[in-house]
Amino acid sequence: MFIAVLLIPVVPDLFVDWLGDPGRPQRNGVLRVLAVITVFTLAVLVGIARNAWVRHRGERARRPFTPLPAADVLVLPISARSDPYLRKQRRDRAPEVPEFLCAESTPKTVVGVLTPRTAPMADDLAAELAADGIAFQPVLIDDAHSPVAAVEDSNKVLDLLRALNVPADRVLIDVTGGSVPLTLAMMRVAALLGARCVYVSADVDSDGRRVPYSQRGHAFDPRAITGAA
Repeated sequence: MFIAVLLIPVVPDLFVDWLGDPGRPQRNGVLRVLAVITVFTLAVLVGIARNAWVRHRGERARRPFTPLPAADVLVLPISARSDPYLRKQRRDRAPEVPEFLCAESTPKTVVGVLTPRTAPMADDLAAELAADGIAFQPVLIDDAHSPVAAVEDSNKVLDLLRALNVPADRVLIDVTGGSVPLTLAMMRVAALLGARCVYVSADVDSDGRRVPYSQRGHAFDPRAITGAA
């Protein structure tokens, strides 16, 4: 409506300049009225469309379970599995969870949650991610097997995410890899930040082995599971 008010002094003159006739003032008056009606009609239609988009976005944000969204920051607990991310040197193998999530959510920054066991992998991970244009920010969790220690140390992740100043809806926190205490700690971080968690599932064959390229990402609001407001 504000834009419509700004356009009203201009648009009628444009209508007259384009379609008017100096010798027919009555026609010019009609054109001015039509110009005002056109401006207000367009303003109302734009307002309706914008409100519908905002409502749709709000409804989607309130849904507890959604498809895997894009993210600017991806938080990845790094498991002790060798070569969790190899994009620079492509291999003929099914992607690991970090590779799958980076390919699907296209983050600009990965926050790697490391333990003393996985800390030596930091430099290789940073190099591999950099080859794909992704920045790497490591955070060390001293004890990923103690729920109390993991939750206390998760404040490091929370502080880093706040320092990055990225909107919560552009942060995705993986709870697939790492220990159970680390998963709980990451859910806590997501709940406090207002971000979404993601769990990656995969099909298995009759021998219990993962079926290559069958991963699926399941994003969810951790507050829908914990019952927190």
